[in-house]
Formats: sequence, C-alpha cells, structure tokens
Amino acid sequence: MLTKEKIEYRISVLQEQHKNLDKTIDSLYVANTDDLEVQALKKKKLSIVDEIVRLVNELRRIENEV
Repeated sequence: MLTKEKIEYRISVLQEQHKNLDKTIDSLYVANTDDLEVQALKKKKLSIVDEIVRLVNELRRIENEV
C-alpha cells in the first residue's frame, strides 16, 4: 500500500512529466513534425492524466480513513 507522502510525490512527478510533454508537443507543432509522433505524445499525456486522477482518488480515500 502506498503512503500519503509517496502518492503526493508520485503526483508531483507525473505533473512535471505532463508539463514537459506539453512543451515538447508545442515545439513539435512549431517544427511541423510528423503527426504520428505528436499523437503518440498526446496519448502518453492522457495516460499520465489518468494515473494522476487515480492517485488523487487514492489520496482522498486515505485522507477520509483518518
């Protein structure tokens, strides 16, 4: 079982990854890069958001138990 601190840390790491992917995708648009590459990065971004949501829900569950 994850502790509250580990979940909070993981969320912050994922948020940073999400922000970095955003910047990468923006730069690829400017560089007129292949749409498949952009699409793959957007898919990765969505999976990060899904994990953040899952962890936030887990964090809320833990906080409600206390």
